[in-house]
Amino acid sequence: MKDENGKVIVNERFLSDVVALNTMIDRLKEDHDNAKALAKGLSKLPGVKIDMLTVQTNIAVADASGTGIGSEEAQDALGKQSVLVVTFGPKTVRFVTHYGIGKEDIADALKAAAEALKVRC
Repeated sequence: MKDENGKVIVNERFLSDVVALNTMIDRLKEDHDNAKALAKGLSKLPGVKIDMLTVQTNIAVADASGTGIGSEEAQDALGKQSVLVVTFGPKTVRFVTHYGIGKEDIADALKAAAEALKVRC
């Protein structure tokens, strides 16, 4: 895409994907393994459901509606615990692992999620 002066507009997200594919492809398995570990831990929390068959990459989608809250409230509660997620429908939130997030961070996120997603019903 070009702007009104003919300069090429580059999406920053696209650039980060290109860098990752060109320089970090060997470590993608680490992101995928971290997402599986995160999903497994989240699935043990009361009221949280995850279809483990869908955790094939660095993304885990959790249904927190069994805790008595919807996705926006879950996003807010997790954010207050420094766990950033994106709403993914009225009942679910999406967690994404990436470069810079290690096993220790997954353990910390699980502790924070246990606090943030306490059953409210």
